[in-house]
Parts: sequence; structure tokens; C-alpha cells
Amino acid sequence: MKRRGFLRLLGAAATAPLMPALPTVAAPAAATVTPAALHASILHAQSQISISRWGLMTKLGVTKTEADALMVELSNRGVIGPLSGMKGGSPWARSRIAQPAFRKSAQQSASNQATKDATPAADRPSWSVRYNGLWEHVALVAVRHGIA
Repeated sequence: MKRRGFLRLLGAAATAPLMPALPTVAAPAAATVTPAALHASILHAQSQISISRWGLMTKLGVTKTEADALMVELSNRGVIGPLSGMKGGSPWARSRIAQPAFRKSAQQSASNQATKDATPAADRPSWSVRYNGLWEHVALVAVRHGIA
């Protein structure tokens, strides 16, 4: 070992006990989930089939740690399934309570089929049966935002 390197090592070993101890940093507190954020995340899980940390962060305006805490809480409550890996760098899970707005019940499908069978094809537009739910939704959004 060269003399200069040895002297540096010796000096460092001699001065180390004289240095003040570094302050200990407390571990960050676990993110608390507010009831409002939990309620909003449950509503989000009802409207989406796939739930991700990024989706919660953008839709609810929460931080990354709060979104992670919400995902754990939703998983513990059985609202979403187990975390299924990463999608776009964000953990995600499938919703167990998803109710997409355009999903038709069996009764609605049967009544639409009966109406379709009763009306001749030439008398009805081809889009009327398939897009009724979409047009109703667009009309509701337009009324909510004061467009119509």
C-alpha cells in the first residue's frame, strides 16, 4: 500500500469517533386512507374493469403512496382481486364489482331482440338497437355539462 493511501485510511479511522452521530430518520408513516378517497375508489372500481395505481392517481388526485394504500385496502375488502403485476409501470388488479354502463341485462337484450324482430329491417335504422345506450349516455353528459 502506498504511504499516502495508508495515511488517509489512518486519518479517517482516527477521526471517525469524533464525528457527531447522524440523526436517525423516522420511517415514513403509512399512508392513511380517507373515507372520501376510499368511497371514490370504490365508485371507480364499479365503473372500471381494470384498476391501477396510475388510474387512481389521475382520477382521484391522490399521491402514489395513497394510491398504493387504496389498492391494498380495496384488495383486503374484496372489491378488487389480487394485484396482477405491472401494466405501464403501475400495479393493477381486476375489479370484482365492475358494472360498465353499457352492459345489457338479459331482460333488456330479450326485449330489444323482440322489438328488432317485430320491426321490419327497412323501417328502422341499422344503428338504433346497438347504440341506444350510448346516445342516452351522451345526452346525460351533455345535460350535466350544460351543453344541451
